[in-house]
Amino acid sequence: MAATHPGWSGGAPHEPLSRVELHISCKNLPNMDTFSKSDPMAVVYLASGGSWVEYDRTETINDNLSPAFVKAINVDYFFETTQHIRIAVYDVDDASGGLAQQDFLGSFDTTVAAVMGGRGQRVTGQMKDARGGSMAATMTVSGEEVTEMKLELQLQLAARNLDKKDLFGKSDPFFEVCKARTGATAENTADAAMWVPVIRSNVVKKNLNPTWAPIHVPVSKLVGSDIERRILLRIYDWNKKSEPDLIGEVSTTISQLESAGVNDGFEVIHPKKRRKKKKYRNSGVLMVTSFALIEKPSFLDYVVGGCDISLSVGIDFTASNGNPATPASLHYISPYEPNQYVRAITSVGEVLANYDSDQRFAALGYGAKVPPGNQVSHCFPLTLDPNQVEVVGVEGIVHAYYHALHHVSLYGPTNFAPIIRAAAAQAGRHATQETQEYMLLLIITDGIISDMDATTAAIVEASSLPMSIIIVGVGDADFDSMELLDGDDVRLSHNGVFAERDIVQFVPFREFGSAHPEMLARETLAELPSQFLSYMTKHGIKPNPPLAAPAPSYGSVSSYGSAGSSAAAGLPAYGAMPMAATPAYPSAAPQPSYGSQPATATHGAPPPTYAP
Repeated sequence: MAATHPGWSGGAPHEPLSRVELHISCKNLPNMDTFSKSDPMAVVYLASGGSWVEYDRTETINDNLSPAFVKAINVDYFFETTQHIRIAVYDVDDASGGLAQQDFLGSFDTTVAAVMGGRGQRVTGQMKDARGGSMAATMTVSGEEVTEMKLELQLQLAARNLDKKDLFGKSDPFFEVCKARTGATAENTADAAMWVPVIRSNVVKKNLNPTWAPIHVPVSKLVGSDIERRILLRIYDWNKKSEPDLIGEVSTTISQLESAGVNDGFEVIHPKKRRKKKKYRNSGVLMVTSFALIEKPSFLDYVVGGCDISLSVGIDFTASNGNPATPASLHYISPYEPNQYVRAITSVGEVLANYDSDQRFAALGYGAKVPPGNQVSHCFPLTLDPNQVEVVGVEGIVHAYYHALHHVSLYGPTNFAPIIRAAAAQAGRHATQETQEYMLLLIITDGIISDMDATTAAIVEASSLPMSIIIVGVGDADFDSMELLDGDDVRLSHNGVFAERDIVQFVPFREFGSAHPEMLARETLAELPSQFLSYMTKHGIKPNPPLAAPAPSYGSVSSYGSAGSSAAAGLPAYGAMPMAATPAYPSAAPQPSYGSQPATATHGAPPPTYAP
């Protein structure tokens, strides 16, 4: 009973990074039947728009208190969002009745990232009863990436007898491969909103029988997770001073391209000519000269092999932020809501925390006078202790930020290069096949960079290292110069040396206003998997074998898969230390508690309507 895929909390990107299948098992479920055992069925809910939406159900297993459900639950995987899942288990007494007629056995909350980022790609935890209390029953959710999403299409095409479009010469043909969006049909191929170009070939000049250079494109980029989804091949005549002229198009699928022989061809059809000319046959023939589907390592392959995504944060403490004691300051600590710096830290940090095994993050500041010498520093630990640069968890970063804010003096200028070079020095230590770690440096700033030349040089040097840089601009400053560092359109260079790859993403915070924090995370992290893969591919680093799952310890594992406390793991407890400067949000505006459930009756109790 799969529902239409709802959007994830905060909105979902158009294209998933991958697709995973989830497997569910339980132990020690309560027995609700008098003369037999419970007949459990699992119902999977996804968080969408502040509520839980039913997504899919498993089969029902009769007379079993420790079921291992056979049916897998397939979900799209988005690295850049927190995909909350609630799995409720019911004892099915009446197969023809709704959930209200079944007995509620318990529920379990987790996220897709917690499952896929967990050791052995699984998470185990205690289930909750209808009142939100812990039960003796436990649930294990394991995940596995769907193989088809790892495939890369390597394709070479040729054409014969294409229409001549130029008055004084032959056509200059090239082609585009377009993916279908929802609502696309064979009748609306001219609708640009329905068919989106994904890749474009080279132009073959003055040739009606061209053979184009091979193209390489991820299958998921063309068809998502549906290998039979239609694609559109459009062939154009290139014009130097005007828009290209359509020669014709071919509607097909990847499967049809694969089965086409060298001598087989697809008729190239010009829609308008076919409608207007009775004797029209085609505008040429398209042929497949080579075809291959190659399995490429995915981002998840590296994650399950133990590669960590570590986070370093650099926070702007320059005087242009304004006096922190006044509400107009970007550093103002309101008793009612977090400021833009805290929102940026938490929105990005909470996503990345799932992919860092030790939960230790470097927390840095720049542009302030730092005690005890009151000297200006452009790279100092927020703990103000040079021996404790790292803190535990996202909460630790926020605590350290508040701590520094009450002990440093805002000053300037806005220099990025020292922070980037410090992060690069750490990133350079983890570029081996055996020990894999990739660093994300999050720089939050309120103004224009003062050391643009040095920053550009530092980024070009860092582009050969396993790291990416996200710059979030807070406030209303003019951030046009920041776009120069984001190499989406023009590759960054310094003194004639070009960056090895694009590693910078700039996002102005003001574009998100009061939007859900996941909107910011989605925008800032969307490019990270491709940047990660470009580094690993270029340097020949392959995924390590999947890590073995740890032996379950049901009593100490939370629903998000974190075993024990940081103290038990031997980590510094800075993230949990009490800070007098940390604001206590009043009860009138509480922060949401995602794991809580209202007290309801056990019989037929559905999951609550509130979701993160």
